[in-house]
Amino acid sequence: MARFTFIGIKLKRLDFMLDHISPRLASGLLTEQRPLMMSAVTMLDSQISLEEYVTKEFESLLVDERVYKGLLAMFGHRCQLLAQQLGFHLYVPIDVLDRTPEQFIQLLRQYAAQNMQIE
Repeated sequence: MARFTFIGIKLKRLDFMLDHISPRLASGLLTEQRPLMMSAVTMLDSQISLEEYVTKEFESLLVDERVYKGLLAMFGHRCQLLAQQLGFHLYVPIDVLDRTPEQFIQLLRQYAAQNMQIE
């Protein structure tokens, strides 16, 4: 059985990420996060099936008065589900990192601190 280890990232603004992510990266993350999505769907309070949820991912997505369609809508739906059920919007597999997980987390914290200074 495959074992997946991820670093979870919680976003303040989903629309900002959807406006700036490349389609190739969004597609890659959708693939990488599929096992997490399957777990999250089983945790839903309603009796929605995996097939029903996947069909829902193909619908348009409204975020902060902006409509997303296609791959970005699918990725946005996935991020919302993961945040609702597992606590984070993005999950980055540690085996794709160019540094140790600890170094990656430190880099994310540096970016967050810089962003807080800008706001």
